Amino acid sequence: MDNKFDGKRISYGLTNELFANRKGEGETIILGGIGTGSSRWARVLTRRAAHQLWYRLTWLLFPEKSTQVTGARHLWIALDKALYPAGWQGPSTHHGKLN
Repeated sequence: MDNKFDGKRISYGLTNELFANRKGEGETIILGGIGTGSSRWARVLTRRAAHQLWYRLTWLLFPEKSTQVTGARHLWIALDKALYPAGWQGPSTHHGKLN
């Protein structure tokens, strides 16, 4: 099976002017910055990949506080609202109540 990602790793070196932006109302987040030699880079992530990246960075950067940060209910609520403004079920509908 020919997979274009097999064995390939890209290193941007130290990165300046790091940014992360949501692309419209879609499910993607754009992460980028300026790497070594002033080369600009950007990558598109799914929301799930952005969640995993945030979680992993928290564990790497703040190991002594990571349990508090990643386990904090209020933080997850705020993050969910920012990443999923329409909610997990999507936009609300106006169906009648079921018994």
